[in-house]
Formats: sequence, C-alpha cells, structure tokens
Amino acid sequence: MFPFLPAGSVADPRFRPVRAAFARAKTLAMSAVVLLSSVTARAQFYQSSYTGTGAAQTISMPGVTPSLVIVKHGTGAVASIVLMNGMSNAQTFGYYLSATSDVHTPGSITTLGPSGFSVGTNNSVNGSGSTYHYLAARNLPGSIITGSYTGNGIDNRDITGLGFAPDWVMVIGVNLVDGAIFRTSVMPADYSTNFGSTNGANMIQSFGTGSFQIGTHASVNTTGVQYYYIAAKADAVQFAVGTYTGNSTAGTALALPFSADAVSIKVAAGFTSAFRYSTIPAASDVTLAHTNNGPSTSRITALNASGAVLGTSA
Repeated sequence: MFPFLPAGSVADPRFRPVRAAFARAKTLAMSAVVLLSSVTARAQFYQSSYTGTGAAQTISMPGVTPSLVIVKHGTGAVASIVLMNGMSNAQTFGYYLSATSDVHTPGSITTLGPSGFSVGTNNSVNGSGSTYHYLAARNLPGSIITGSYTGNGIDNRDITGLGFAPDWVMVIGVNLVDGAIFRTSVMPADYSTNFGSTNGANMIQSFGTGSFQIGTHASVNTTGVQYYYIAAKADAVQFAVGTYTGNSTAGTALALPFSADAVSIKVAAGFTSAFRYSTIPAASDVTLAHTNNGPSTSRITALNASGAVLGTSA
C-alpha cells in the first residue's frame, strides 16, 4: 500500500532502490548494471517506469529526494532526458543526455522534489499512453555526489571536493549540443566517451583521491560555460565497475555479482550506448539507447539472476 500521493502523482509498485555495477572490456568502453537492493538506508540508485498522460504530472518516489533523473521513451526514437540537482534552480526543463541538434526540451523533466520528480507535457517524457523508463540517483556522503563548476579552458584542471575516489563521473554542459560525457575507473588513461559514438582524450582525463581531472575539450571545459556532474564510488554492494570482451556469440552470459535490474553497455568506439531495465517485459528482446534511436534487438536480450544475456549486435 502506497502512502498518500498528491493529485496528479504516480506511484509504480516496481519503484525500488537498486544496486549498480560498471564493467569495461578491450572492445567495450563501459558496461553499467543496476541491481535490486534491500539496503534502503544506503540506497543510491532507483529504477522504475511510468505511463505518460499528456498532462503535467508528478512521478512519486516516496521518501527519496533525487539528485539526478534520466528518462527514456520506451518505444520512441527520442534521446534520453536528464535533469540534475542545481539545473532546476535556473531551468525548468531537462537536457538531452546524448548529443543532438537541440540542447534542451521545455516541458520535459521540470523539477526534482522531496519525494520524486515532475514532468511536463513534452512527448520525450509524457506522451499520453506511452511507457517511460527512468533511473534516479540521490546524493549519499562517501558514495555519490552531484555538483557544478564553470569552465575556464585550462588543461589538467582538477575538480575537487567529492569526498571519495570516484569510479564513474558524468559531466554535462548547459546550452551545449555535445550531450553528456562520462568516464569509469577501468577506462584507459585520458579516455572518456559520450552515449553516442564520440570518445577520446582531453575530456574527463583521470580520477583522483577526491577529485576528477578535465582537459580543454569544449564538452567539459569551455570558458564561461556552466557544467553539472555526478560522481559515484564503487562499493561492491550497490555499485561496481569492471570489464568484458565481446565474442559475437548469441546467448553469451554476462556474469555479474548481483541479480540485474538494469544493464547499460558502451562500446569503445563507433557505436551508441545500449541499456536494458527490468521494467522492460522479460519476454521481449528489447534494448534501448540514450541517443535518439528507437528500440533495437539482439543486443541485451535478457536479464536474469546471474546477470545478463547478450546478443550479437555491437
């Protein structure tokens, strides 16, 4: 039984705290896995879905104040939308997570609140009758933090004050069409990527004890541009990073230390990201992308108690 919800809000019985793990391989830049957790007091990540109404609504996350929300249309060729803590102080719209010709989407994710988030009427997050999948995170000292900085164009710049050595950092600039850039601790030195096909050096360059270092690339350090970031630390309980090498064999098992609720994979070069959540019907061979592509098949074909099952597509 859910607690009282304000008018226009939505509660999904699948809303729950989850664990997360990241992996990297010789041929894969990043694989992210979000998994079910019973440790609610230490929960960092949450994943669920909701149905669009076409009218502004609140998506309820009882007892959780999210610091980041990412929403993806379940069937449409629409890029994922992100809103991060601090952005909503100046803007009432979300940003495209992947590089597009547009920067942001008015009427998408409008606010992050004390028990969930609100969406407007934009089809990217709230088309009538459409299914939307979301991943949310909340700040937790020593494990996950959001913040911001202003670009100055200076190379080898350390962004400090995280309070821990990160294993994953994602940065997105305001009013830039580059989309978000991210790096994991298992990637090579001076290497990061976006959710499309761009990757390389001079973006997020390295991680420190309580910091991450950026180069001069416009996507992370243009003079005068405001950037927002989220950083997370691996703990083997809720969040982990690692690698694997693809073999182009259908039915390949991706073994994980948890029962997966979500898996997201990024190939090292030339391919877009791919992810699958447990809110996608188990019998469906459906993989989503954070880019403006619709669902695909033969990528992440299933999630199970041991991890995930992979198809043959990159």
